[in-house]
Amino acid sequence: MAWRFVKRCFYEGNVVVTGLRGRGKDVLFSLMVNSSKGKYISNVDYTGDNRFIKFDVNDISVGGNTFVNFLNGKLKPYKYPHDDGVDYFISDAGVYFPAQEFSKLNRIYPSLPIFQALSRHLGNCNFHCNVQNLNRLWDKIREQADSYLLCTKCNVRLHRFVSLTLYYYDKYQSCVDRVKPMKKRWGRLGKIEYDKFTANYGTIKKLKISGVLRHQFDSRRFKTLLEEGLVDESKQSDEGSAV
Repeated sequence: MAWRFVKRCFYEGNVVVTGLRGRGKDVLFSLMVNSSKGKYISNVDYTGDNRFIKFDVNDISVGGNTFVNFLNGKLKPYKYPHDDGVDYFISDAGVYFPAQEFSKLNRIYPSLPIFQALSRHLGNCNFHCNVQNLNRLWDKIREQADSYLLCTKCNVRLHRFVSLTLYYYDKYQSCVDRVKPMKKRWGRLGKIEYDKFTANYGTIKKLKISGVLRHQFDSRRFKTLLEEGLVDESKQSDEGSAV
């Protein structure tokens, strides 16, 4: 039941997953990606096969169009480069889109929020990401999430069998404050109290799911990236260098 609910969250909208280190954020992404047979776009290879498409921020540039282009009706040509129904799973998104650099991000990537808003139109897809601290993520991304999942516990047995404890929120501030769900109470007064709680904090659910890791993804990928020096400085644009 809990697993079906979590899958529906990912299938029906944008999800931001948060939680401290080692609490299962990437494990959850791996379970989600491996629960389907379709392709996915990510900065982490969760499957080890040809379904993995490496994330490139230029793919979601919307041709450099901003709200000004939409307002004056002078749009630059842009064709979305991926098939329909291919979702994004961006791990450690706070490294790429840090909240403290919002002014630079607003200036350099003004089209990214537009892509999120139009992702259903352009690619019939969702944009999921995870981050240790929800407030560390660029507000233009987190404000367009449809739901938030807080991972609090992750157990892995024999490097394959995992169980996760997480909380579902449909309100941003409730996730930031890590509000615990209120148990439903019987009777008229209990219902009134529960309805008042829900009105203030939104829907909150405690969930426990389990599954099998079908591919051992690189959980220390940034160590690998930095050691290999995968960024070719000679090809960096001025925009990329500015970030």
